[in-house]
Amino acid sequence: MITVLIGSNDARASLAGYPVERAMKRKQLPERPSADWFQQCLGNVVERLRTRTDATIALLSLPVLGQQLDGAAARASQAYSRMIAEVASVKEASYPPLHERQTEELRQADPTPIPYRDPTPAASASVLVRRALLRRSLDTVSRRRGLVLTTDHVHQNSRGAALVAEVIDTWLRTRSV
Repeated sequence: MITVLIGSNDARASLAGYPVERAMKRKQLPERPSADWFQQCLGNVVERLRTRTDATIALLSLPVLGQQLDGAAARASQAYSRMIAEVASVKEASYPPLHERQTEELRQADPTPIPYRDPTPAASASVLVRRALLRRSLDTVSRRRGLVLTTDHVHQNSRGAALVAEVIDTWLRTRSV
């Protein structure tokens, strides 16, 4: 069984202000990220896995970007999750609902609305410094920032990662029945 969790960077690239040109250069992308290209590439991944393995394939929906469910980042991750569901349906892959589960978790937590900020290299370095030098856990970094599932609106803390594991575990149990 193979689980695929990709697309958060594509969803981020759809947001106003995202440094698309810099990302294209850094990741050596042959074209500008778009919804159509994302769906095409994801479909190609499924096809390649199908031709090279006998594995059952699951395409997870995306983690929620940010924690304001009505914000642009969360709406982008929801829109890309819908695209993943479409590809899963067309390619006859499973669709474990991570985005939906994290949305439910955020609704229950009712966190302080903190506007989404895309992680900059400096912000990412700050997390690493706090982790390495100050010996702060990623959960402590999240808590100090008022974030429920992530350390920086994108990367999962242990609570967010536990939901990823829960969704995959639930999917695996339904496959073995």
